[in-house]
Amino acid sequence: MYTKAVKDGLIEYSPLEYGLIKGVIMKNRLLAYMLITALFLLSTLTPVQAFAGSEPVVYAAASAADMENIIFTAIKNREEAFKISYDGNTDDIMNEIKQARSRAVQRDPYEEGCISLVSGFSVSSSSGHADIFFDSFKYHTTKEQELFVDRKVQEITASIINFRMSDYQKEKAIHDYILQNVSYDNTLSGYTAYSALYNGLTVCNGYVQLAYRLFNAAGIENMIVKGIYDSRDHEWNLVKLDNNWYHLDCTLDDSASATGQMQSYKYFNLTDSKIRITHEFDSGNYPPAVTEFKPDKTEVTSYAGTAIPSATTGAIQLPGPEETVEINSFARVLQPSDKVWTLKFNQAIDFRTVNDLTAFVVDSSGNVAKGVTFKKGPQGNILLVQPPAAGYESGKSYCIYILKGVVSGKTKGLEKALKILFTIK
Repeated sequence: MYTKAVKDGLIEYSPLEYGLIKGVIMKNRLLAYMLITALFLLSTLTPVQAFAGSEPVVYAAASAADMENIIFTAIKNREEAFKISYDGNTDDIMNEIKQARSRAVQRDPYEEGCISLVSGFSVSSSSGHADIFFDSFKYHTTKEQELFVDRKVQEITASIINFRMSDYQKEKAIHDYILQNVSYDNTLSGYTAYSALYNGLTVCNGYVQLAYRLFNAAGIENMIVKGIYDSRDHEWNLVKLDNNWYHLDCTLDDSASATGQMQSYKYFNLTDSKIRITHEFDSGNYPPAVTEFKPDKTEVTSYAGTAIPSATTGAIQLPGPEETVEINSFARVLQPSDKVWTLKFNQAIDFRTVNDLTAFVVDSSGNVAKGVTFKKGPQGNILLVQPPAAGYESGKSYCIYILKGVVSGKTKGLEKALKILFTIK
């Protein structure tokens, strides 16, 4: 069928496991392939010819970017074999194909982790045209299994995440969900998020994939880190909170939890220097994680674009003795259950803008504390936060949120949301 065919070597993509690496390099061969309809393809990637029986679909490409998009779409659709009819510059076609394939494979770390074998290719080319055939992509999951993952990710996110949570609270909820619902697969046969969700068993690759998908669904920017742990290949997540990056290893936290029978946070939000005590990785491939983690770091210490007069970075001075509250972390001084907070701003505020959507208190589980009231103080720039009639729950931590919807008499709002954390005796 092809003349002057050049064979490119197969590349084996073995899943990274917490323990052993398995892989089999397969010989290049044409696989029986079902006819795939255009419903499974991106609208911009149109097949120019559909073959009957076992023949794969042929896609049209006019640039290296087109080739990359076609290969990536085929990967997402779990296609094992497909052809590209390329009309463009063929002077360096072999290198162009290799680079397009590499970019497509590495575009999304989740999809990359689902590939067990990256296909080689054969190419027949002439001036301005090339026929390219990929015949042996292999995957750990099917398209149907990925649709199952999509549905479960939506369900889980809806059940454990709410819009009032901070990114830290979302991250912790996802971390805890994974540890409570997934176990390490000692048979080393479950590599994916699908295995974690369907069987409740997986290896590090599956922990990382599931966390990656859930973080994305919750709006938390994150990456997958490839490195070494205990002299073996390993993967974990890198998450971005308040513009700072932190390392998170759910696999090892789950192992520690299983051993200690308590929920572990040993590998939760670590800096580069701390994760390097036990892990190895190429820091040049990832953004630096250098900021020490503090729960619910505040986003602002200003009102109406002006710094609160009594505030310093990370703290706000409130009227009265011993009324200094650390905003950057849970208050170190335990507060009484009937604590009334007096918040003083540098400008009078419009109390009509203080309502359930702009001012509320959330507990450490992410639930809105019921019975808390926000009232106007003796002066127009003072807001009183009064506790529930029965008081706050003993031993529990809370966070006061004052959102940007609260404005001054000059209709100027907070530059960013204000958060104040405290713990009850």
